[in-house]
Order: sequence, then C-alpha cells, then structure tokens
Amino acid sequence: MLTLLAYFTLSYILYRICYGIYSIVYPYILAQPMDLHKCTGGAKWALITGSTDGIGKEYALQLGKKGFNLILISRIADRVV
Repeated sequence: MLTLLAYFTLSYILYRICYGIYSIVYPYILAQPMDLHKCTGGAKWALITGSTDGIGKEYALQLGKKGFNLILISRIADRVV
C-alpha cells in the first residue's frame, strides 16, 4: 500500500513538473500567432490613445503592420505622425 502511494505521489509530482514546463514553452514557442482580424470580428479599424509615446506608439506600429487602419489620439497633436 505504501508503495502504491509513493508511485501516485511521484506521478503527481512529475505531472506538475511537465505541465509547468509545457505552460512556459507553449505560448512562446509552439503556439501559432493569432489572427487579430478574426479575433475582432473582422474589424479593419483600431482606435489608439496615447499613440505618441511608449506602449501606445508600439501598438500603433504593430497594428499598422498587421493591416489595420488607425485612428490615433494624443494630447500633443504635433507628435502624432
């Protein structure tokens, strides 16, 4: 009985280790990139606030590369390109 419990415990520990490795590896190496046009219901436009600097600017660049038409909003109109 003790041997059976030891095997069960070892199996559970190995399962948790394998699942942990899988959850780290899958999103970055194995998963296919998502098609954002399908995820947004076929939308062709994106509204981006804070688009002159930081995260907003990078969102604008990446969505533009993926073919979205962009509406850019910023507090500083001169910096919107």
